[in-house]
Amino acid sequence: MLLDVVVLAGRQNTGRLASVDTARWEALIDIAGRPMLRWVLEALRASKYTKDIVVVGPDEVSEIAADYLASTVSPSDDLINNVELGIAGLSGKNMVACATSDIPLITASALDGFFSQCASTPGQLFYPIISKDLLEKTYPGIRRTYSTLRDGTYTGGNIVVLDPRILDSFKKTAYALIKYRKNPMMMCSVVGWGMVFKLLTGRLTISELESRASRLFGLTAKAVILDSPEIGVDVDKPSDYLLVNEILQKSKRHSCTLRGTHLQLR
Repeated sequence: MLLDVVVLAGRQNTGRLASVDTARWEALIDIAGRPMLRWVLEALRASKYTKDIVVVGPDEVSEIAADYLASTVSPSDDLINNVELGIAGLSGKNMVACATSDIPLITASALDGFFSQCASTPGQLFYPIISKDLLEKTYPGIRRTYSTLRDGTYTGGNIVVLDPRILDSFKKTAYALIKYRKNPMMMCSVVGWGMVFKLLTGRLTISELESRASRLFGLTAKAVILDSPEIGVDVDKPSDYLLVNEILQKSKRHSCTLRGTHLQLR
Protein backbone atom coordinates (compact mmCIF):
# COMPACT_ATOMS: atom_id res chain seq x y z
CA MET A 1 0.00 0.00 0.00
CA LEU A 2 1.22 3.47 -0.92
CA LEU A 3 0.01 6.56 0.92
CA ASP A 4 -0.28 10.14 -0.21
CA VAL A 5 0.37 12.74 2.48
CA VAL A 6 -1.05 16.12 3.45
CA VAL A 7 1.12 18.16 5.82
CA LEU A 8 -0.62 21.03 7.60
CA ALA A 9 1.85 23.91 7.88
CA GLY A 10 -0.30 27.02 7.79
CA ARG A 11 -0.42 28.12 11.43
CA GLN A 12 1.02 31.54 12.17
CA ASN A 13 3.43 31.78 15.10
CA THR A 14 1.30 34.06 17.24
CA GLY A 15 0.75 31.76 20.22
CA ARG A 16 2.93 30.46 23.04
CA LEU A 17 5.80 29.46 20.75
CA ALA A 18 6.36 33.09 19.73
CA SER A 19 8.35 33.45 22.95
CA VAL A 20 11.01 30.94 21.79
CA ASP A 21 11.32 31.82 18.09
CA THR A 22 10.38 34.84 16.00
CA ALA A 23 9.58 32.88 12.81
CA ARG A 24 6.34 34.07 11.25
CA TRP A 25 5.02 30.52 10.83
CA GLU A 26 5.23 27.69 13.37
CA ALA A 27 6.42 25.28 10.69
CA LEU A 28 9.55 27.42 10.28
CA ILE A 29 10.51 27.52 13.96
CA ASP A 30 14.12 26.42 14.34
CA ILE A 31 14.58 23.04 16.02
CA ALA A 32 18.19 21.90 16.46
CA GLY A 33 19.36 24.11 13.60
CA ARG A 34 16.61 23.30 11.07
CA PRO A 35 13.05 24.51 10.42
CA MET A 36 10.63 22.18 12.16
CA LEU A 37 8.91 21.34 8.86
CA ARG A 38 12.14 19.95 7.43
CA TRP A 39 12.41 17.29 10.16
CA VAL A 40 8.84 16.18 9.42
CA LEU A 41 9.19 16.07 5.64
CA GLU A 42 12.49 14.20 5.88
CA ALA A 43 10.86 11.38 7.85
CA LEU A 44 7.76 11.28 5.65
CA ARG A 45 9.73 11.12 2.42
CA ALA A 46 11.98 8.38 3.81
CA SER A 47 8.98 6.17 4.66
CA LYS A 48 8.61 3.22 2.31
CA TYR A 49 4.85 3.85 2.19
CA THR A 50 4.92 7.48 1.04
CA LYS A 51 4.09 8.47 -2.54
CA ASP A 52 3.01 12.09 -3.13
CA ILE A 53 3.18 14.87 -0.55
CA VAL A 54 1.26 18.16 -0.46
CA VAL A 55 2.17 20.82 2.10
CA VAL A 56 -0.68 23.19 2.96
CA GLY A 57 1.25 26.30 3.90
CA PRO A 58 2.40 29.78 2.89
CA ASP A 59 4.84 30.64 0.11
CA GLU A 60 7.65 30.72 2.67
CA VAL A 61 7.58 26.92 3.04
CA SER A 62 7.56 26.11 -0.68
CA GLU A 63 11.34 25.92 -1.02
CA ILE A 64 11.62 23.43 1.84
CA ALA A 65 8.73 21.41 0.42
CA ALA A 66 10.40 21.25 -2.99
CA ASP A 67 13.53 19.72 -1.41
CA TYR A 68 11.39 16.68 -0.57
CA LEU A 69 9.51 16.55 -3.89
CA ALA A 70 6.42 17.98 -2.21
CA SER A 71 4.03 20.49 -3.76
CA THR A 72 2.53 23.43 -1.84
CA VAL A 73 -0.96 24.88 -1.68
CA SER A 74 -1.96 28.05 0.16
CA PRO A 75 -3.84 27.56 3.44
CA SER A 76 -7.15 28.93 4.64
CA ASP A 77 -8.09 29.76 8.23
CA ASP A 78 -10.10 26.54 8.57
CA LEU A 79 -8.54 23.23 9.63
CA ILE A 80 -10.95 20.91 7.82
CA ASN A 81 -10.84 23.08 4.71
CA ASN A 82 -7.04 22.86 4.75
CA VAL A 83 -7.29 19.07 4.75
CA GLU A 84 -9.64 19.33 1.77
CA LEU A 85 -7.26 21.69 -0.03
CA GLY A 86 -4.41 19.25 0.48
CA ILE A 87 -6.39 16.23 -0.67
CA ALA A 88 -7.57 18.15 -3.75
CA GLY A 89 -3.92 18.41 -4.78
CA LEU A 90 -3.51 14.61 -4.74
CA SER A 91 -4.62 11.87 -7.10
CA GLY A 92 -7.49 10.64 -4.91
CA LYS A 93 -6.50 7.04 -5.65
CA ASN A 94 -4.54 6.30 -2.46
CA MET A 95 -5.25 6.43 1.23
CA VAL A 96 -4.11 9.76 2.67
CA ALA A 97 -2.06 10.46 5.80
CA CYS A 98 -2.78 13.89 7.28
CA ALA A 99 0.07 15.10 9.48
CA THR A 100 0.81 18.28 11.37
CA SER A 101 4.12 20.07 10.85
CA ASP A 102 4.97 20.22 14.57
CA ILE A 103 6.14 16.62 15.15
CA PRO A 104 9.89 16.81 14.43
CA LEU A 105 10.75 13.68 16.43
CA ILE A 106 9.05 11.35 13.96
CA THR A 107 11.22 8.94 12.01
CA ALA A 108 10.65 6.83 8.92
CA SER A 109 10.73 3.74 11.15
CA ALA A 110 7.98 5.06 13.43
CA LEU A 111 5.87 6.05 10.44
CA ASP A 112 6.34 2.67 8.77
CA GLY A 113 5.20 0.96 11.95
CA PHE A 114 1.97 2.97 11.99
CA PHE A 115 1.34 2.76 8.26
CA SER A 116 1.93 -0.99 8.17
CA GLN A 117 -0.79 -1.51 10.78
CA CYS A 118 -3.17 0.65 8.74
CA ALA A 119 -2.37 -1.38 5.62
CA SER A 120 -3.15 -4.68 7.33
CA THR A 121 -6.42 -3.60 9.00
CA PRO A 122 -9.75 -3.02 7.21
CA GLY A 123 -10.94 0.54 7.80
CA GLN A 124 -11.43 4.04 6.41
CA LEU A 125 -10.11 6.16 9.28
CA PHE A 126 -7.09 5.29 11.45
CA TYR A 127 -6.03 7.22 14.54
CA PRO A 128 -2.81 6.43 16.43
CA ILE A 129 -2.73 6.20 20.21
CA ILE A 130 0.32 5.86 22.47
CA SER A 131 0.38 4.59 26.03
CA LYS A 132 1.29 6.99 28.81
CA ASP A 133 3.81 4.52 30.24
CA LEU A 134 5.69 4.23 26.93
CA LEU A 135 5.70 7.96 26.26
CA GLU A 136 6.89 8.97 29.73
CA LYS A 137 9.48 6.17 29.87
CA THR A 138 10.94 7.27 26.54
CA TYR A 139 10.75 11.02 27.22
CA PRO A 140 10.95 11.64 30.98
CA GLY A 141 9.39 14.94 31.97
CA ILE A 142 7.14 15.23 28.94
CA ARG A 143 3.71 16.76 29.56
CA ARG A 144 0.79 15.52 27.48
CA THR A 145 -2.98 15.21 27.80
CA TYR A 146 -4.12 11.63 28.42
CA SER A 147 -7.38 9.71 28.45
CA THR A 148 -7.83 6.75 30.77
CA LEU A 149 -9.72 3.85 29.20
CA ARG A 150 -10.42 0.40 30.56
CA ASP A 151 -7.59 -0.84 28.29
CA GLY A 152 -5.03 1.66 29.63
CA THR A 153 -4.08 5.34 29.61
CA TYR A 154 -3.29 6.85 26.22
CA THR A 155 -2.55 10.04 24.35
CA GLY A 156 -3.39 10.65 20.70
CA GLY A 157 -0.95 10.95 17.84
CA ASN A 158 -0.63 13.76 15.35
CA ILE A 159 -1.23 11.86 12.10
CA VAL A 160 -4.45 10.32 10.85
CA VAL A 161 -4.84 8.03 7.86
CA LEU A 162 -8.09 8.20 5.93
CA ASP A 163 -9.78 7.21 2.71
CA PRO A 164 -10.23 10.53 0.86
CA ARG A 165 -13.61 9.37 -0.43
CA ILE A 166 -15.13 9.62 3.06
CA LEU A 167 -14.21 13.27 3.60
CA ASP A 168 -17.68 14.63 2.85
CA SER A 169 -19.38 12.35 5.38
CA PHE A 170 -16.61 12.95 7.90
CA LYS A 171 -16.51 16.73 7.89
CA LYS A 172 -20.11 17.44 8.98
CA THR A 173 -19.59 15.73 12.35
CA ALA A 174 -16.03 17.05 12.58
CA TYR A 175 -17.29 20.62 12.25
CA ALA A 176 -19.87 19.97 14.97
CA LEU A 177 -17.20 18.66 17.34
CA ILE A 178 -14.97 21.67 16.63
CA LYS A 179 -17.92 24.08 17.04
CA TYR A 180 -18.91 22.66 20.42
CA ARG A 181 -15.44 21.92 21.78
CA LYS A 182 -15.86 24.60 24.51
CA ASN A 183 -19.49 23.74 25.24
CA PRO A 184 -19.57 20.51 27.26
CA MET A 185 -23.36 20.17 27.12
CA MET A 186 -23.52 20.39 23.34
CA MET A 187 -20.43 18.22 22.94
CA CYS A 188 -22.07 15.51 25.03
CA SER A 189 -25.21 15.74 22.90
CA VAL A 190 -23.12 14.99 19.81
CA VAL A 191 -20.92 12.27 21.29
CA GLY A 192 -23.54 10.73 23.56
CA TRP A 193 -23.99 11.05 27.32
CA GLY A 194 -23.36 7.38 27.96
CA MET A 195 -20.02 7.51 26.16
CA VAL A 196 -18.97 10.62 28.06
CA PHE A 197 -19.89 9.05 31.41
CA LYS A 198 -17.94 5.91 30.62
CA LEU A 199 -14.94 7.99 29.52
CA LEU A 200 -14.99 10.11 32.68
CA THR A 201 -15.18 7.01 34.88
CA GLY A 202 -12.44 5.13 32.99
CA ARG A 203 -14.86 2.39 31.86
CA LEU A 204 -14.77 3.07 28.12
CA THR A 205 -12.94 0.50 26.00
CA ILE A 206 -11.02 1.06 22.77
CA SER A 207 -13.51 -1.18 20.97
CA GLU A 208 -16.44 0.95 22.18
CA LEU A 209 -14.62 4.12 21.15
CA GLU A 210 -14.05 2.72 17.66
CA SER A 211 -17.70 1.70 17.33
CA ARG A 212 -18.98 5.11 18.44
CA ALA A 213 -16.60 6.99 16.13
CA SER A 214 -17.63 4.75 13.26
CA ARG A 215 -21.32 5.55 13.83
CA LEU A 216 -20.70 9.26 14.33
CA PHE A 217 -18.68 9.68 11.15
CA GLY A 218 -20.48 7.09 9.02
CA LEU A 219 -17.37 5.02 8.34
CA THR A 220 -15.13 2.33 9.80
CA ALA A 221 -12.78 3.91 12.34
CA LYS A 222 -9.86 2.15 13.99
CA ALA A 223 -7.54 3.11 16.84
CA VAL A 224 -3.97 1.96 16.25
CA ILE A 225 -1.83 1.35 19.35
CA LEU A 226 1.76 2.29 18.56
CA ASP A 227 4.98 0.93 20.03
CA SER A 228 6.91 4.01 18.85
CA PRO A 229 6.08 7.16 20.83
CA GLU A 230 7.42 9.83 18.46
CA ILE A 231 4.08 10.47 16.74
CA GLY A 232 2.62 11.48 20.12
CA VAL A 233 5.06 14.36 20.68
CA ASP A 234 4.05 17.68 19.16
CA VAL A 235 5.60 21.10 19.78
CA ASP A 236 2.89 23.51 20.86
CA LYS A 237 4.36 25.17 23.95
CA PRO A 238 7.81 26.35 25.14
CA SER A 239 8.42 23.29 27.33
CA ASP A 240 7.84 21.04 24.28
CA TYR A 241 10.26 23.15 22.27
CA LEU A 242 13.00 22.87 24.88
CA LEU A 243 12.57 19.11 25.28
CA VAL A 244 12.45 18.31 21.55
CA ASN A 245 15.30 20.68 20.73
CA GLU A 246 17.51 18.96 23.31
CA ILE A 247 16.58 15.47 22.06
CA LEU A 248 17.34 16.30 18.43
CA GLN A 249 20.57 18.12 19.28
CA LYS A 250 21.83 14.84 20.74
CA SER A 251 20.41 12.55 18.06
CA LYS A 252 22.11 10.76 15.18
CA ARG A 253 19.75 12.58 12.81
CA HIS A 254 21.27 15.88 13.94
CA SER A 255 24.80 14.55 13.51
CA CYS A 256 23.99 13.54 9.91
CA THR A 257 22.64 17.02 9.24
CA LEU A 258 25.79 18.66 10.53
CA ARG A 259 27.90 16.45 8.26
CA GLY A 260 25.83 17.56 5.30
CA THR A 261 24.26 14.17 4.71
CA HIS A 262 21.11 14.55 2.61
CA LEU A 263 18.17 12.29 1.96
CA GLN A 264 18.26 10.47 -1.35
CA LEU A 265 14.89 11.28 -2.89
CA ARG A 266 12.98 8.83 -5.05
